[in-house]
Amino acid sequence: MKIKSLFYKDNYQGWQFETGFQDFNLLVGISGSGKSQILNAIMALKEIAKGASMNGIEWQIHFEGEDHQEYVWAGAFHTSIKYEKEHKIKHETLFQQNNHRKIERLANGHIRDNEVLNASLLDRTKSLLMLFKDDLFVKNVVANFEKIMLRDYTISQQDRELPFYKFYNLKSRYDDINNLTDLQNLETSISEKLIIAKRKEMPILAEIQSRLTDVFPQIADWVVYLSYDERKTGKRQGSIQYRIKVKNNPKWIQHEQISSGMLRTLNHFIEINLCSDNTVFLIDEFENSLGMNCIDILAEDLIAESMRLQFIITSHHPYIINNIPMENWLVLNRKNGRIFVQKAADLGLGISKHQHYLQLVNSPFYNSIT
Repeated sequence: MKIKSLFYKDNYQGWQFETGFQDFNLLVGISGSGKSQILNAIMALKEIAKGASMNGIEWQIHFEGEDHQEYVWAGAFHTSIKYEKEHKIKHETLFQQNNHRKIERLANGHIRDNEVLNASLLDRTKSLLMLFKDDLFVKNVVANFEKIMLRDYTISQQDRELPFYKFYNLKSRYDDINNLTDLQNLETSISEKLIIAKRKEMPILAEIQSRLTDVFPQIADWVVYLSYDERKTGKRQGSIQYRIKVKNNPKWIQHEQISSGMLRTLNHFIEINLCSDNTVFLIDEFENSLGMNCIDILAEDLIAESMRLQFIITSHHPYIINNIPMENWLVLNRKNGRIFVQKAADLGLGISKHQHYLQLVNSPFYNSIT
């Protein structure tokens, strides 16, 4: 999936934005400008696709699917001032831009599939993507939203309750996994893919370790293992942990003793190498927990991988902002509940790399929120 553009409005909370996206996007703006809200809005659409109802939300998302077809999904929920568990959809449309297929939910609740009218009133609290999830066309659309991943790096990476460290439906056989591409395309979590790579002794683990030692030359080895309590119960559910060994020290550093920055870096290399093509990574506060020895390599890694993945990240860090090309910036400003998004070129910022950050923070657009 590659998100091309998004309009999103929360009529209940009273805010909105509209913006386009590239393969790599750096959201910059002062605190309160709406950077995290954009990431949360994209995640909200993923939840709506899975059946969630949200009070007063309007949206229109234009994206390129894995089949290289372009789609537009738009809709709106009614706004209620009362507390309700579920909210009804006013209208909704899903179509390919080449008009090969179009499904509409009309204002009276009826469904029109291309020119065929379905007079039955289906659940108006569920999206078309949920109601028609068994339809091959819609199923392919839903699969794209499953490729959206949010990483909130304000949370410590030592927390073994994070979704990254959990596996739930580990299979007993992996005979159909013959290479890295098979593993990347497997419909399961990154943590389960990591376990499979370990059990099949796949070369990608050595590549991940090589990238890790580029950042931390003192590392001699690392291992992945299942938590002891879960293995003892014999359940298929559990969690993964790491151990790291540094040079000239015979003792292993246990998972809870590994620095948050080192864990972040390791998890980054694991995710980038094991995720499938066209994954959309949403990364909030990219620089959190990272030292200067990590930031430059990981930032370069993101730009290089944006050929096959899409990144929408937020950052305040001068080093990151200075080292991300200006054409990848989306500069945010908020006025009266509306989040305005501008490209750096539209703000008249210069091209001198060493002045990028200073030009940004001195820009009147960057500094004003009303």
